[in-house]
This record gives sequence, structure tokens and C-alpha cells, in this order.
Amino acid sequence: MRKWLISACTLALLAWPLTPLAQAALEKPSISARFETPRDFGYHIGDLISLTLLIEAETSVVIDLENLPHGGDTVGAFEVRDVRIGHSRTASGSAYRIEFTLQTFVPAMSAVGVVFPPIELRFALPGDRSADGGYVYRTVTLPPHVFFLSPTAVGRRVLRANKGSVLPPTAWFFWGAVSLGGVLLTPALLMLAWNAARWWKRRSREELSPAGRRALGRLRVLRGRYLACEEKTPDMFLKVGAVLRRFLREECGIPARAQTIHQIRERFRGHPLEKELTAILERYSEVIYDGHHPAPAEKENIIREVAALIDRLERVGCPTHGGNGASR
Repeated sequence: MRKWLISACTLALLAWPLTPLAQAALEKPSISARFETPRDFGYHIGDLISLTLLIEAETSVVIDLENLPHGGDTVGAFEVRDVRIGHSRTASGSAYRIEFTLQTFVPAMSAVGVVFPPIELRFALPGDRSADGGYVYRTVTLPPHVFFLSPTAVGRRVLRANKGSVLPPTAWFFWGAVSLGGVLLTPALLMLAWNAARWWKRRSREELSPAGRRALGRLRVLRGRYLACEEKTPDMFLKVGAVLRRFLREECGIPARAQTIHQIRERFRGHPLEKELTAILERYSEVIYDGHHPAPAEKENIIREVAALIDRLERVGCPTHGGNGASR
């Protein structure tokens, strides 16, 4: 009898750990997710970039696809232009293929190593059902993906090589000319500031559309934040261009944020403001994509010219939707 009792206790001790281990095995989800891309290099600024998320899961695992980025969303430095979702059955469960089409317009100096940030993937196991029939989702963070873009843009110009300093020899007449120029320039700058203040005050009293008021208000903020900071000049031009493109989208229904300068110019061909708009977009492109370093006066001028263009465009009207030329 004692022998049978010892054998029964030994079997019970050996079998006791199997229950937690089996429970742990059931709790561990069988799911895998990874990013794939045809290549992560060789793109220019503004190119459409393909990024595919592959997910494999057992039949009992529920994947929350609604939490993933959608078309029109902004993820880090990228804008999601399109999302396509494919689903197929596998021997062990389901496979999902989510194809993202991305686009970015980062400044040229930031083009090398643009990071698509980590995103959260939500899933649920059969035991994660809530009382109302829904799910209490678990999350797993997918790692970031880095794309290496060319610091040049596809267009009529590319970044030019640095040729070194072009300062003239330091002589007394050079510094004298600089001092005299500074003295003569001070009254002109004061007059320019006074005229600009009067212009801003007059514009605030005029009747503008909601899109126009938003655009001019944003330009005032950018002027105060970036005008005196030399290191932020590319960022200022990038944001001023974004204000103009957003106004064209909201006021005229033109998807300017996703279009090139040539496409926008074709839409305005024959319009009374075609030349003014083209000149502003080309000056913006020279700084952002061609590496041009603007003088302080150019920084002030680009804000004034964009504001004046928005004002004139509201008075003249946008291009007709049926074709180029006359305003609506």
C-alpha cells in the first residue's frame, strides 16, 4: 500500500507544472508582422514610396486593421497617399498584406535617413472578448523603417557643389562700403517695417474667406517665429509653401500638396495670376531643393508676396474646374 501511495504522489508532482505551461502556451499569440519594401534607397524628395506590412496570424487571432494609418493621414515626416489591403487564407490561419503608398517633402538637408516611425498593431485572442461582445485589444509596437532619399529633387536644377568662400579681400574700402551700406539701409528697413505693419493692419480689417484668414494668420505666426533665425530659413520657406498649397486646396479645390510646380502651373495656365504664382513657387523650390541661401530681404519678401498673392487670388478668383484660363 505504501508503495502505491508513493507512486501516486510522484506522478502528481510530475504532472502539476504541466497545467500552467499549457495555459501559458494558450496565452501566447501566434502572430507575426514585418515591413517589406522593394528598396529603401534611391528615391528623390516627393517620390511615391511603397511600404508593405505583412501580417500572419492563427485563425483564433483577431487583427484590428482600423487602427493602422489610412489614406490622408500623416505619419512622422510621411503622408499616406493610398492604402490597399489584401487578405488570404493560410494553413494555420490568415495572412494580411497592407500596401502603403507614402510621400514626403522634407528639406534637402534632412533627406538622408527619413524615418517612418513605429506604429502600434492591435490584436485580440479568443479570451479577450468583453461583456458587450467586443474585444479588449492587446498591442505590439512595430519597429521603425528608414528610407534614404537623395538630397536633390527631380526638376530643372539640382544642388550645386560648394565652391568655398567668395568673400573679397578684407581691405579698408570694403569695410567702409559695408558700414556706409548699413547706414543707408537702416531708413529703408524702417520704412519697410512701417509699410508692412500698415499692410497687416489693413488686411485684418478686410473681409476674407475662412481659408484666407487662416492662411494670413499662419503667415503672421511664421514671420514672427522664423524671420530673425538664420538657421531656420529652409524650415520657414517649407512652411510658407505649405500655407500656400493648403490655401489652394481649400479655396480652389486643387490638390496642391501632392502636385509638382509644373502641375500647379498647368492648372493656372492662362490665369491672370499665373506668372506671380509660378515665380513664388520657383523661388520656394530654389531654397528647399536647390540649396539657395536667401538674403534677409528675400525672406521678408517671400512672406509679403505669398500674402499679396492670396489676397489677389480671392479677388480675382480661382481657375475654373473645367479647364485652364478664366477664373471662376
